[in-house]
Parts: sequence; structure tokens; C-alpha cells
Amino acid sequence: MTRIAIVGLNAYPAINPTASRNVGGLENFAWTFAQALAAVPPWQVTLLLRHSQPIPETALQGVRFVTYAEPLRHIQLNAGHCVRRKPSFPYLALQRWDPALLWQVPLLATVKALRLRPPHPERLRCLLLEADAEVIVALGVNADSSAAIHAAKTLGKPIWLWLRSNGDIDERFFSDDDFVDPYAVSAADCRFCLHNATGILCQTDWQARRLKQLSGRDGVIIRNPVDLHRFPLPLPRSEERDMVLWLGRMDRFHKRPLLALEVARRCPDVPFLLIANRSDAVVESEVRATCPPNVTLQDYVPRSEIGAYYRRARVFLSTGATEHEGFPNVLLEAAACGTPIVSLENFDNFLTTSGCGTATDGDLQQAAIAVQQLWASTVTWQSFADRGRAYVEQHHSLRNCVTAFTEVCQPKTDDLTKVSPQP
Repeated sequence: MTRIAIVGLNAYPAINPTASRNVGGLENFAWTFAQALAAVPPWQVTLLLRHSQPIPETALQGVRFVTYAEPLRHIQLNAGHCVRRKPSFPYLALQRWDPALLWQVPLLATVKALRLRPPHPERLRCLLLEADAEVIVALGVNADSSAAIHAAKTLGKPIWLWLRSNGDIDERFFSDDDFVDPYAVSAADCRFCLHNATGILCQTDWQARRLKQLSGRDGVIIRNPVDLHRFPLPLPRSEERDMVLWLGRMDRFHKRPLLALEVARRCPDVPFLLIANRSDAVVESEVRATCPPNVTLQDYVPRSEIGAYYRRARVFLSTGATEHEGFPNVLLEAAACGTPIVSLENFDNFLTTSGCGTATDGDLQQAAIAVQQLWASTVTWQSFADRGRAYVEQHHSLRNCVTAFTEVCQPKTDDLTKVSPQP
């Protein structure tokens, strides 16, 4: 058996949906992939987790958990959304005002000054020691991955960095030492991750090219998987589907629900359902205030139930931005359910290659026209639906992903002697 640790610290709500509604694509991927890998020899999988309260489970679905509790996590997240770090004086820059910052920032500063908890790399080192892994995988470019890579180097363990979005390799990380992205990832954290990981896995060809261009490093492409067992055949016909579906979060830069409202406004006779997790309160207020009458808003659906919504949808609408997305798994899930896609952007040329939808290069009017055509044309709809399901079965199955990962990342006997612990 080969012991592997996956650093997916925020993935607990994907495992236990009652823990929180705040769960994104990275977290769902961490749990889905951990289960799939654990089911296949030679892997013995440990998932590293944290939560604001102690996690009661020690293992599930063949995946072992190594965990720690972080009671101030919700305070850190709010402060991180409002204040960004800078490497030079005055070290902090206000992005959004929240009266709670008046007590949250001093509290966090006091905890740090009094060393009431160990530094992040030391906490990751303790988790990795407990995991006793032969190989480690860190997901995404972020402070957690930076700390994990630092800890792995001190332990002499190989660690793979798996890019989870195009934002992980934003060129501003390399051109501006002070750059901090909307998710509070600093240029220093990004460059440390990309330069010090044992190897780097990419979701798409674009990511591999950009990685080489910016860092000089080669990446290995492993396509995103979709768990087809969650989306069984047979699939509903066009006339059995009753709305256009949009999934995402309330924000202005990444998922962009306000653009979805504009497309819906141009299709007044077509019903839309927007399932939008709460994120930015200002954007949420604007969405609710400007929502046209043919749009229904819903703020949360458990992941176990989302397949039913894909199967109800006659069209799936994507308004995500390639700047911040990697490869959106919602596109694979929609295609797996035979739901044609209309997208403002063509992620990794997926819609063209698969033939399961239409990309409009940011043109909202063309997106509205494409939605109306798919709503009305059964022949075109069925062609897109059939090709989408066939394409994900052939190219994006979990089995393909696990096989590719095993071929690349399973350490050879002599590999484990090439990395020595740092003093």
C-alpha cells in the first residue's frame, strides 16, 4: 500500500453538509477524489481537515481523517475578506468595512502576538506527522498549500501541488510583489508553492502553458473528473425539463450572477432558477433588488440533491470568469445529465471539443439567443445532450482521473530517497 495525505483543510462541509453551507469546488473535489482513490489499490488515503469545532468522525468511505479544531476560523475568514495583507508597511489594506473588525483584528493580533497557537506550517507539520504519508497532495495555490509544502520539505516528503483554478497562476503574482488576489492569496505564497512543490498537476492545457511561461516549470495535465454514479441513466427528455439552471455564489468577479440576470431579462418567456450561495452581501442585495419576474432565487441546495436540478434543467447557464475559474465541474455535471450548456466563456475549449453547448465570448445577447434556441429546438437540444454525456463518460470519469494520478504520482522505491529532510 502507498500512504497518501491530501491537504483539503476546508473540505469537512463537503463530507458533512450539516457543518456549513460554505463549500466550493475545491472542497467537493477533495472529498470526491479522496473516496475514489481510497477504493483503488495501492492507495491508503488520509484527508487533512480543520473545522471550528472538533470533528467527530475519524474515517469514512475508506478515507482516514487527521483533524484539528480552529475556533476562531469564522473570525479569520471575515477579517480576511475585509482586510488584505501587504508585505510592506502599513502591512494591512482595508478592502471592505465591517464594524466587527474593531474587535476581530485586535483579537487575531493578540492571539498571534502571544503565540496562543503554533504557526500554520508547524500545525501542518504535526498533521503530516500523524498522517505518516509517503506522498502528499496540496490542492490549489493558497496559504494552506504554502504551509503544507513548507512542512513537507522539513519532513523530507514529496508533495504534489494540484492547481484548482486559473487564478492560481495569475501573472500578477509574478509581476507585483504586493499583489493579493480576491481570496487573500499573496504573491509570496503563490511563488513559494510553484517553486517548491515536488511536482505540479494542472487541470487544463492552458494552465500547463501558463505555468511554464511564468515559472519555467512543467506541469502534468489530469482532467477534472465527474462521478457518473451520481448522475445515472436514463436521462429526462427535453419536454420533461422546465427551467434554465445557474449555479454559483453571490459575487461580482467570479461566478457573476448579475450577468445571469441580464441574460434572463432578455429571455422573458423562459423560466430561470439561480441557486446562489451567499457570499457578498452587497451583491446579494443587488441581485434581489433587480431580479426579473422570470427568475427564481434559491440560496442553498445540498450536494446530494443537486443532480435532480440538473435533470430538471433544459439548459445550464454559466457566467463564470476564466480569470478565476479553473475548469468548472458544474459543466461536467451538466453534461453528465444531458443538459446542454450556454456559457459566456469556453473553458479549455470544452464546449467546442465536446459539442455539448455554445460559448458566446462574453456576449450576453448571443447567450440569450442560444438559450432561446435550445429552449425551442428539440433536435439541437438532443444532439447537444447526447454528445455531452458521451464525452464525459469517455474523457472525465473518476476512473480515468485515478488511473492518471496513479501513473504520475505513485512514488517509486528510489523516489522516496531523493528528498531529504531540512534541518
